Amino acid sequence: MVVLWVLNAVGVMGVIPAQLVSVLVTLVVVGLLLWLVNSYIPMEGSIKQILNIVVIILVVLWLLSVFGIFSGIPSIRIGNP
Repeated sequence: MVVLWVLNAVGVMGVIPAQLVSVLVTLVVVGLLLWLVNSYIPMEGSIKQILNIVVIILVVLWLLSVFGIFSGIPSIRIGNP
């Protein structure tokens, strides 16, 4: 929310489409969470490497799906359709 508020205050929200801003905010949040896990949760190096690879692959597949290049991922819906 803070990122969206800052973007709106600077005036970027009117220039960049809302969907692109949503993608950028999601990428920032995923990157921040991955950094937090890598920095503050003690685990073996090989497990961190596997986690990083899995997250990167999932993010790339999600980006391909968002931009319509890869449509093999079904939409996930929570709640009533």
